[in-house]
Amino acid sequence: SYVSYFSKVVGWYVSSELERDPFESIDLRASVSAGLSYWLFNRPDFSLELQSGLGYRHEAFDNGITEDVPTLDLRVHNHWQVNSWMNMTNTLSFRPSLSDLGDYLLLQDSGVTMPIGSSRWSLRLGLENNYANDPAVGRKKLDTTYYSRLLMNFE
Repeated sequence: SYVSYFSKVVGWYVSSELERDPFESIDLRASVSAGLSYWLFNRPDFSLELQSGLGYRHEAFDNGITEDVPTLDLRVHNHWQVNSWMNMTNTLSFRPSLSDLGDYLLLQDSGVTMPIGSSRWSLRLGLENNYANDPAVGRKKLDTTYYSRLLMNFE
């Protein structure tokens, strides 16, 4: 994702995601979106950002079926600086199909990030839930992932 603000509280964003999930029979899910961002709060220790836009989702399943749908893209981002060495981030996304609002993805990602020494590297531990209202045949609607990620800061 990329966000740029043209005023103190209003900006624009673009986002793209690629996913492969053999557990959900998805060979490829590609999503792109763009829209407006709005800061409800933007302090160094706490921020809350709303995003609203339009997108496009392509899904190719392992049975050969493909789906291409325009989507609405609604997101809430939260960042909390817990203390000098740890922060917590939460993201909630709702992405319904514009052709059928009952066909949607609901995504949640929460995690804590801690630096590794004084380097540019940090460790993120988190939980991600992906809820597909209309999953592939024989698959569950909810997919939960616990993760650890190694991050590098380029700033």
